[in-house]
Amino acid sequence: MVRLVDTDLGRPQLTAAIDEALLGSLLAGHSADTIHLYRRRPPSVSIGYFQTAAHVADLEACHRDGVPVVRRISGGGAIFTDERQLVYALAFRPSEPIKAREGLVLTCVALVRALGRLGIGDAKMSGINDVVVGDAKVSGSAQVIRRGVHLVHGTLLVDVDKQALARYLLPQDIRASSRDHPTPAARVTTLADILGSPPPMDVVKAVVAKELAGAVGGVPKPGHLNTWEMDEVDRLLGERYENDEWNLRR
Repeated sequence: MVRLVDTDLGRPQLTAAIDEALLGSLLAGHSADTIHLYRRRPPSVSIGYFQTAAHVADLEACHRDGVPVVRRISGGGAIFTDERQLVYALAFRPSEPIKAREGLVLTCVALVRALGRLGIGDAKMSGINDVVVGDAKVSGSAQVIRRGVHLVHGTLLVDVDKQALARYLLPQDIRASSRDHPTPAARVTTLADILGSPPPMDVVKAVVAKELAGAVGGVPKPGHLNTWEMDEVDRLLGERYENDEWNLRR
């Protein structure tokens, strides 16, 4: 069994704290492998651990519109998240140690299978952490590993406000202006784009949970955060995710 924690709509700071708490819980022996599914309200910009917030997000626009900028503990690039997307996290301890790339492949391949079950048969993994349809990104993942425990998390673009995405994210490659995809919004697609309308979120959640759990040899079983995890979430909110010194540091 793989515990499935579905917190659905949640504040960006809270969902980031839950992801880290799940990693810590598994490390400390307080839980087993866990999937966390959620959507974010209000919309937010999630930035990678090593990024400078002002280089990847329009901080003035974010502040003006009440869009939080939240630094995650994993690497990778900045993304825009909102309630139209499904965000997933998988905290797991492999039975035998695996390389970082293998953790990302495991997750991306599971998402490709999930998309196939939703009627998108031409999805494939691209690079080290993306899932694409054609040349457009529909999912991206990031990962952190601590003492053999993996936390892989990312988004599945069920639908998205592309105007908002373009408003709050800055182009991350100065050469992008010479490419076919000059802005972050132009480089992505969504399930709504591909299928003509967004599939029901509950259906997307079910297939994603099944495939992620299967990737680590289990089946999803609905559950909840335990007491240790809830206390850890409170600590992490105060020390990290509700603190500009963490989120906006250079």
